[in-house]
Amino acid sequence: MYWQHDNKLELLKKACTGVGIDKLELIFQENCEKKQMMGVASNCTGWNPLVIDGFNYIGHPFDSWKKYVDERKYDAHLHEFMQQYDIAPFEKSNIYRLSQDIFVIKFFTAKYGMFTCFDAKKKWGSTMVPIDTGFIERWEHPRQLKRTWNLCHMSACATGQGTWEDLEQFRIPYNKS
Repeated sequence: MYWQHDNKLELLKKACTGVGIDKLELIFQENCEKKQMMGVASNCTGWNPLVIDGFNYIGHPFDSWKKYVDERKYDAHLHEFMQQYDIAPFEKSNIYRLSQDIFVIKFFTAKYGMFTCFDAKKKWGSTMVPIDTGFIERWEHPRQLKRTWNLCHMSACATGQGTWEDLEQFRIPYNKS
């Protein structure tokens, strides 16, 4: 049994795909353009009140995300990933890796980009844009949030922004999977 558990992980590592940094940058850029059309001032900081207070623009806040990312495409790999790892939403590895941390921030900034103000463009790709966990928890159902968090970490490993070894502490032992 143990060898089957490890074999599944090795197959996952070889075949796994994820949301790439190029897609995240396209989504972020499109969100910035939409915010400019909405008239979000460049000196606006924090959350975008035009979106928070009822979508005062054409479209849905996740239109750009859905245009570039079909989360169903990753379902098979994500299911196997979640059979191998138990990562609670917003839980981080004990091993700090700047590239993985920045990837996580870019991932969530791209997905929730319409909710932030225009100043996020200046901070794109830095740790200066923290993830507002309370806000995200208001928008996502707990089960979907866990899937999104795991998709983010799976994507980081699949695209080389993180390593599988960084996630070892979250690995589910074969006798509990």
